[in-house]
This record gives sequence, structure tokens and C-alpha cells, in this order.
Amino acid sequence: MEHTRALLAAALLTSAGCETDAATSTDNQELRSAVQVSSATALGDALANLGSGDEVVIVADGDYGDLELVGRNFTADVRIRVASGVRARFDKIRLTNCSHILVEDVWVRPTTAQPAVRIEGGSDITIRDADIGFADHAVGWSAADWNARVSVGVEVVDSNDTTIHRNYIHHVTTGVESNGVATDVNRNDINYFSDDGVRPHGDASMIRSNRITNNVKVNGSTNVGIQSVSRGPTGAVGGGRIDDLLVWGNTIIETTDPAKPFGAPLQGIGFYDGVYGDLFIAQNLVSVDAWRGIAVLGSDVANVQYNTVIDSDPLSPRRPDVSIEDHKDGRPPLGSRLRYNLAARVGSNPAVNAYGNIVTAGSDLPVFFEDHENYDFMPTSSVPNNRGSWRHRNMDGTLQDAARRHGVVAGGGLGSFMCDATSTDALCDLVSDEFELVTPNNALKWSALRPVEGTFNFSRGDAQVAFAQRNGQIVHGHTLLWSAFNPAWLEAYRGDGVALAGLMDDHIQTVVGHYRDEFPGVVTRWDVVNEPLTSSGAFRSDSIWSAVDSGVGPAAYISRAFHAAHTADPDAHLVLNDFGVEFGPKGDALFALVQEMKAEGVPVHGVGFQSHYDTSWTTVPTRDDISEMMEQYAAIGVDVHITELDVRIPSPVSAAEQELADSFYESVATACFVAPNCKTITSWSVSAANSWIDTLTGYTPYHPFDAELRPERAYWLLRAGQ
Repeated sequence: MEHTRALLAAALLTSAGCETDAATSTDNQELRSAVQVSSATALGDALANLGSGDEVVIVADGDYGDLELVGRNFTADVRIRVASGVRARFDKIRLTNCSHILVEDVWVRPTTAQPAVRIEGGSDITIRDADIGFADHAVGWSAADWNARVSVGVEVVDSNDTTIHRNYIHHVTTGVESNGVATDVNRNDINYFSDDGVRPHGDASMIRSNRITNNVKVNGSTNVGIQSVSRGPTGAVGGGRIDDLLVWGNTIIETTDPAKPFGAPLQGIGFYDGVYGDLFIAQNLVSVDAWRGIAVLGSDVANVQYNTVIDSDPLSPRRPDVSIEDHKDGRPPLGSRLRYNLAARVGSNPAVNAYGNIVTAGSDLPVFFEDHENYDFMPTSSVPNNRGSWRHRNMDGTLQDAARRHGVVAGGGLGSFMCDATSTDALCDLVSDEFELVTPNNALKWSALRPVEGTFNFSRGDAQVAFAQRNGQIVHGHTLLWSAFNPAWLEAYRGDGVALAGLMDDHIQTVVGHYRDEFPGVVTRWDVVNEPLTSSGAFRSDSIWSAVDSGVGPAAYISRAFHAAHTADPDAHLVLNDFGVEFGPKGDALFALVQEMKAEGVPVHGVGFQSHYDTSWTTVPTRDDISEMMEQYAAIGVDVHITELDVRIPSPVSAAEQELADSFYESVATACFVAPNCKTITSWSVSAANSWIDTLTGYTPYHPFDAELRPERAYWLLRAGQ
């Protein structure tokens, strides 16, 4: 799954990182080094003169013929994009044995029936935000016209780490076809196709959050929304194996146009020819009038779960299924699960672990869905929350989309991995796509910023804040003061309250001021003090900062730190952060402290509920506990932030402990979404691929995404109520 993790880099970063137009805020630096062209000749010259990479060619309005590059390999992405507000047309695009090229916003209209975009060989190619089709419309077309005038929208042949992202691909035979390793086809709108919507034939590929609609039947081909075919050593269909495919969050609708000519049944997702290893098909919506809704014939560990398969025409005899079946040669599926789907038919292969599925009838549609006739498949209260593709109104949504509907910001911790404005790490790109806020877990702590006395090193922190800035995200600065993670040289001052006060003031003013000036509007909030209390609610006597005394009492350094941070950035939201404060003596003590600080005019704006949970603990807060504590803070005008949410489970994981772990995520999410003063939910480690819990012996980490960056049940629970 290394390719799958690397693959997200090419796609998820682009999806959040380039929403801003290059002529505006984030690309001002880019424009100083960009080449702007307005003719095919100028474009050819600009491309011929590109250096090693990290360059931009901006194309003006006009027709440019073919875009063809052969053997062009760069060390960083070369970006070919269209100027804002104009249309640049290409007849076709051919990228052969190239690497690190990004093409965006182009308009491709082939003049002959050959693939509109063909990527062959090479690696790290991205096509995004393009309009790709063989016609603007097909009004008046005959079947012969369809067969003669169209071809594949995007064809990927033996190219690795290719990303096809957020394009409109229409009036084609097949929208996207790829045999390359680690192809990511995501958030595309594929409309009016005469064969298949997407054909993924390469290992470690992802088909996610696409909308595939309106097939036409103009020849003998069977139309399938997403179809994968393996080939054996001799090229025989079905004789091979494809591993690590992810098919997630797609919407496949047979027709949204009742007047569409050449209508015919569309099969939803069909993996009919081969052995599919480690296959994950989840959270897809399929609305078709065909026998096949989601079908896998031949699997070696497949999970088909949380999908909804709708019979779009209850009056016809066809009932689309969801099933995992034997290979065509008779081999039974291995290690496969079919669970929590909602479908017109559910398979019953005895070799498959099937449970939690619901079979629907045509009469159920108005009962189960808000407005199925208008393609609104939001489940009603009649559908259990863990059945089918839960809450389909926003199938291509993310955690940040779901949270935003409740006025909550979804955050992700950057952990120990590095992210910067040019990152190609899949974890970084997962964060850029799913979250509105990021927290540099370690890069802004004393030991990282001040490893040597007398100097500040902002390089690591600046890189991570620049990453957020590029992606249009905000940053929760963590943390200005803590009893831990301090440089060794600071220990020489332990007990010297006067010296520590000066060091503290200088540090806060320098760090907060730096990010206020260098990245205006990005670091909008700070954990000013982290973990000041013991489990009993007393002040930590082991904190080096406890020696600071300005004559105000045992919390003197806390109040002083907040005043210093407010002076450095009056617009910043200042937070007091601790764990185990949702209830009990420690929770009461923190509330009393904050209430006292507010009464004394200390600029404390929020509290952080870290929300680290362990399923082996005998006492944990309930949803009611969390809600009640949030209400107390609301009464004194203080916001609450879930700052470091995660769950650890003793190994091996039992079913009961897994259920308990799920309940923690559900309790936190539902309590926060209801509370008007709960403003943030941040997952401290977003994935088990890089979890601090791995440093603890005997524990299994449980985060929104697993080690392969696939969504866990926790992910869907955090999207609850969207």
C-alpha cells in the first residue's frame, strides 16, 4: 500500500491546495517566476525551455492544437494552467514518459475519435479541473454518431502515481481507463458515456468521490459505472490479480435526464474478471435499473460495506444486488465481508461473512429516503444510522464539510511527519483534503523552536504553517508553554522565577509575533498553556514555569502567559489546553481556574479538551458529561475545542473494546455538534500510519483512517449528523 499512500499526495493536496486562483493571494510569488503565453508557438517555446521543475506556464485564451510532451522529467511539478477567467482549448493531450507535470483548467475537444488525454509511462502526472469531452452536447446524435465520434476521456497506460482530479469528463466512451499503478481518480463528474464510467485495472488505485451519470447504449457493450478487469500473463481476461483497490464515496446514477436517448440499464460497480486482493468498496451510492448493483466475482480479502444500492425503476423486474461471489472459475472468495449495506438484493455466498445488511423494496424508497425521485438519498429516520451509505446528501464531502454544517471546524494533527507547501507525502495530502485546520503537533514546541539557547529556529514550524497557508487552512498553534518537550538548556533556569519570566515573555512575544507577521491570518489560535493541572486538579509543581511569580498566586505564570500572547497578537484566539477535563475533580478545577481568570480580565477565550481515550479505563466521560461541561463554559462565554482526539485499545482488540472505542468518537462528535460553543474537533493523529500510540507497548491505535489511509468507522462517526 505504499503506492496508495503516495497516491494521495498527487490528488488530495491538489484538491485543497489549489482552490485559490493563481492570480490572487497564494500564487503572488508564483506569478513572479511564471511564463505567460498566448499562442501555440509561445507555449511550445516555453515548454522547451523549462528547467528542472517548480515552474509555471500560464496559458491565455485561444486554441492551442495538441499538447505533446515526450521524455520530460522534472524534480518538482511543472504546472501548465490556464489564466483566470479564460478558456484555452487543446485538440488532445499526450504526455509520454514524463514525470512531475500538472495540467489544469484546460478545455480538451478532440477532432477525431482517439483518447482525449493519454498518459503513457512516467510518473507523477496530474490532470485537474479540466473540461474533457468530444462535444458540448449530443443533441440529435444517432447511434452511429456516438460510435464514430467519441473515444476515451483520459487513458493512463503504464504510468505510476497518476491523478485525475475534479474534471468534467463527458460525451466519451469511457471516462477514465488506467492500468497504471497508484492511479487516483477522484471528484470527477463523468456524464454521458457509451461504455463504462471508470475502468481501474492497476494495483493500489483509488476511485473515490466521483459522480458518474447518464450512460447511453449505442452498441453491444454492457455499460458499467466502475468496472475492473484483470489480465493474466498471456493477456487473457480474468486470468490475473489486482490488489489494493479502493472504491469509496462514488455516486452512480443511471439517468438524471428522462429525455436522454439510448437509455439502457447501467450496472453499478462490477469486478467480474480476476482475483481482487485487499479490495475496499464503501460508502458508494448506486441508483440503477440493472441486476448488478455492486458485484465482486473473485476476491482475496474484500470489504463491501456501508453502500446503498437503489432500484431506480421498481416497476421493472430487475433488482440491483450487492454481492461477493465465486470467481468465474469456481474459486470461492476468501476472507471477505459484506456488511451494513442497504440494497434491493443482497448476496448469500456461504463463504462470505455477511451481516447487518438491509434488503429494500420499491415501496421502501419514499420511506427510507427524503426525495428519491429527485435523487436526494438522504436517509430518513427509518434507516438505522449504521446501514447503507450513511447520509448521502454530500457523497463527495469530507470531514471539514460535515463539521462546517454544525459551525464546527474539523482539524487534523500533523504528528511527527513533515508537511510543507510542496509535500508529496500522502498523510499530508490526506490532511489537506479532509481538514480545515491543522495543528503542528511538535514543530512549535520549545525544543523544536529553541534547541540552542539564544536563537530561534522557525524552519520546521514555518514549513508546516506554509503547508496550511497553501491549502487555505488555518493553524492551531501548539504550544507556547508546557512542562515537557523543553530543550535541555532551559533546565539551568529551573527555580529562577525572574529569569524564567523574562524567557517566557520573550518566547511568547517572539513566536506569536513571528507568525502574526510572516503568515498573517493563518495561525489564528494558540494553546497558550498546555496541561497545567494534575489528575486531582492541583497545579503541576513539576512544571518549570511554576517558579514564575508576579504576585498573583499559584496560577501567576498562566495569567501572565495569556496577557503576553494577547499583547503579541490581539486577534488570536487563546486556549488553555488539558486532558481529562470533561468531568470529575480535574474538570471542575479547570473550570474554576478559567472562571477566575475571566473575572480578573485575563484574555482566555477557549479551553481545550484533549480527549485522549483508552478503552481499558474504568472511568470515562459520557456524552452527557461532555455536554454538561461544555454548557458550563458557554455560561461564562468561553469556547470549547476538542484538540487531540484519539483512542487507544489494548491489543488484541476485542469486539467489545472496538464498540467502546466507537462510542468515544460518537459521544465527542455528537456532544460537540450540539453545543453552540464547541468550535473545533481535531484528530491528534489522523491515521494509524503515523500514530504516537505506536510508542506505547500493548496498544492498537484507532484513528479516523487506518494504516493504509482507508476510512475507519471512526471517520463515519465523526461525519455523523452531516
